[in-house]
Amino acid sequence: MSRGVRSVYLVDLILDADVDDEVEEVKKKVLGLLCPDPDHRPPCEVPWEVRSSGSLEEDGSRVISVVLFATEAQVSEFVRSVELLDKGGVRFFREHDANGEEIDGSTVIEQYEIENALR
Repeated sequence: MSRGVRSVYLVDLILDADVDDEVEEVKKKVLGLLCPDPDHRPPCEVPWEVRSSGSLEEDGSRVISVVLFATEAQVSEFVRSVELLDKGGVRFFREHDANGEEIDGSTVIEQYEIENALR
């Protein structure tokens, strides 16, 4: 796959159970990695959408799920940055989730198309 071709990705940050009270703080840091300047002019370099904002897993951990429309290089850089937060594990999927279901990227693709039309 060409490194410049965009795909839909699902990135899950699995927070350790002991950081339960830090979910909102970690979410803000993750969003800051995606969009360091929320007041920037369009387009976003990497269109994104938060799908789950700290949902509780069976093992007591919390998951922050983000959908991206990104290149392989962009998602790799984002995953590395999230790993550096050192708040739990990271898993990511391209086009299909862990259950083999297609990741719905319609919102982030539409965001990309609209914002790039504004250029």
